Amino acid sequence: MRFRNSIRLHGQAMSDLRRRVFDRDGNCCVDCGGTNWLELSHNIPRGCGGSDTEENTACRCRACHIKLDLHGQPGHF
Repeated sequence: MRFRNSIRLHGQAMSDLRRRVFDRDGNCCVDCGGTNWLELSHNIPRGCGGSDTEENTACRCRACHIKLDLHGQPGHF
């Protein structure tokens, strides 16, 4: 089920969001504090209506991002 009111960014706007979120989170994973394999992670997945906004995104390492998706959060893994 798609939600039409979610904000989707592409290209430079997405790169800018990633930079702002990583700066905000101190370039480390918000869950474990790790600094390797960092990714932009959605708290509410885009597929469930989550938006590409600073409020809905966080810096997570790949392992924590996968754990989040595997523990009941629908995602792309």
